[in-house]
Amino acid sequence: MNKTVLVASIFLLASLFAACDFSNPEVSINDVQKSEEITLQKVANQGNIYALRIHLSGKLDGEAKVALLANAQPYRVETIHNQVNLIWEGDWYADKAVIRYEPVRVKSGRISIRYRFSGL
Repeated sequence: MNKTVLVASIFLLASLFAACDFSNPEVSINDVQKSEEITLQKVANQGNIYALRIHLSGKLDGEAKVALLANAQPYRVETIHNQVNLIWEGDWYADKAVIRYEPVRVKSGRISIRYRFSGL
C-alpha cells in the first residue's frame, strides 16, 4: 500500500470517528410548560475545563427563554420558539454550568440539550 493511500485512509477514519460524537451527554427539558434549571457537569477525570459547547435543539409550540448562568446570574439569554437550533460555545472555566428554562407561552414541544466541556 503506498503512503498516500495509507495517509488518506487514516485521515478518513479519524474524520469518521470525530463525526461520531460519543462524548457529548444529552439531557432534555422534562416538561416544556414548566420552568426548570438543569445542571450540566464535566465527566469524571476530565481535568481543568477551558471551554463549553451547548446545543439546544427541538421544537416548541410557543415561546420560552433560556439562559446560561454564571455565578447564579444570566450570562447568555435567548428566546426560543418553533424549530430550535441554538448553539452557545466559548471559554468556560468551571466544572459545572446551569441552564435556566422559562416558558413564556408554550403549549407543547420537546427540547434536548447536548453539551461538551473541553478540558486539559
